[in-house]
Formats: sequence, C-alpha cells, structure tokens
Amino acid sequence: RPLVWAACGLLVCCAALSAPAVAMLQGAARLSFFGALGRVLVAVGPPLAELVVLVLVRLTGWCWLDGAWTLAVCALTLRAATPVLFAASRLLLHRTPPRMRDPLEWCIQKILAMEGVAACTDAHFWELAPGETVGTMRVEVLPGADTQHILRTAQDILIAKGVTRPTLQL
Repeated sequence: RPLVWAACGLLVCCAALSAPAVAMLQGAARLSFFGALGRVLVAVGPPLAELVVLVLVRLTGWCWLDGAWTLAVCALTLRAATPVLFAASRLLLHRTPPRMRDPLEWCIQKILAMEGVAACTDAHFWELAPGETVGTMRVEVLPGADTQHILRTAQDILIAKGVTRPTLQL
C-alpha cells in the first residue's frame, strides 16, 4: 500500500514538474517541492530499480550488475547532496556570500570616503538565510563629526547593496 501512495505522489510530482510551474516556486516553497519529490523518488525508485536489476541478473547471469547499480546510486546521491552540503556549511559557518564580496568592498570604500570617517574595522557579513545578508562593522569617526548623519548614510549604503540588517558601531 505505501508503494501505491508513493507511485501516486510520483505521478503528481511529475505532472507539476513543468518548467513554468517550477520557475514560479521561490525559496522555501522550492525547497519543499524538491524535498517532497526526493522523498517520493526515494520511496519508489530503489524498489523498481532493484526489480529491474534482479530481472537482468536472472536473465543474463551478470551478477556484477547489482554491485554496479549500487555504486551508480551512491554516485548520484553524492552528486545531488554536494551542493546542498556546501550551501548549508556556508550558512552555518557564517561565511560572506560570494556574490556579496565585491558589493561589500564597494560599500566599505564608499563609507571610508564619507566626511568625518576615519576607519572601518571589524567588518563581518554573512547570510542568515538564503537571500538575507546581515552584517556588523565598526566605523571610527573623527572628533566633531555628525555621527547620526554618518550612521544613517552608512546604513543606507549597505542596504542599497543588499545587506538586509546592517549593525554599525560608531
């Protein structure tokens, strides 16, 4: 009975897998869809594949086919899991997203060029969730500088380049 439900789920997922339908999914919905599709394929794929391998082994006598199939499944699993592993490790290790390195360098240079700014130190930007970059930075100001203006302008510069929650210490 679970195999029947898994087969029905596979048919529904395949019907919904048209390019426009998948293109409309964003963020968590996309991850949920592919997670559900993966669970259906895991439930249906191995028993069907093992049945095919069993029939081929019985018909041809090629006993090595079972081991070869197992290695192929392992290779496909590793190939599919590697990008997810790297993306998750970048999130967990609070790494600066590669797409943000140049814009953040530009932001720091722009802030340094502001009147009354002496230095920018301890800059650390990371991705809190996919597409949500947060960061902290210490901005050293010269005596007598308008700190509120510097703070607002620096935050605006960072927000304009994609930092959703900048935290600045003056």
